Amino acid sequence: MRQEFLQKTNRHVVIDDVFQPQIIDLLQDVVERDGKFVDNLKLSSAAKAGERTRAGMPRGSVDPEAFNSADEADRFIFQRKLDGARPSRDGTPAMKAEALVRRAMGSTSFLNWLSAISGISLERVGGINLKLHGPGNFLRKHSDTRQGRKLCMVHYLHRDWHPDYAGRFRLYMDDGRVELIDPLPNRMILFDVTQDNFHEIEALGEVPPGWVRVNYSVWYG
Repeated sequence: MRQEFLQKTNRHVVIDDVFQPQIIDLLQDVVERDGKFVDNLKLSSAAKAGERTRAGMPRGSVDPEAFNSADEADRFIFQRKLDGARPSRDGTPAMKAEALVRRAMGSTSFLNWLSAISGISLERVGGINLKLHGPGNFLRKHSDTRQGRKLCMVHYLHRDWHPDYAGRFRLYMDDGRVELIDPLPNRMILFDVTQDNFHEIEALGEVPPGWVRVNYSVWYG
């Protein structure tokens, strides 16, 4: 895996079957029953306005009214993210599993494993977000390069996926090509964010009722 990561100009690697199946099942219960998910809506223009908006929201974040009234080209992130447990659900096996996964992702042994794959010395975990994409949701082209960030991990948790669903990870290569990575269940993507690895998530298409694209996004420094 390290050889594959290092030999590419856009340093990245795709790893399949990372989690045990029972963990995937429990995390599905977070999505379907126990977790509270909120809108994560961001505009490019709001992100350029400063670290926080006047309403005290994170950089670029806006409410649904502002998002829906903005120009289509200005809409940057259209998705939902986990905001804790639903009332009286914080002690369920699913929510405990979600907390366990977060601790594991920030553990010394996991950081050492990621460092061995990437050749990048990692010391801490940054943000960990569990995200949902429904029909029409997307993430526009961008780079995750920020001060202190070294590696990004994306891990898919939905139970199945079909090419007709779309929602693929698009990585813009240095030679002008676009590498399309299918969001297969239990697949992990690691990529170097010390360089401008521009990427996006294409809009999700028509999917079966109730199906959502689920993934963790994690940054390491």
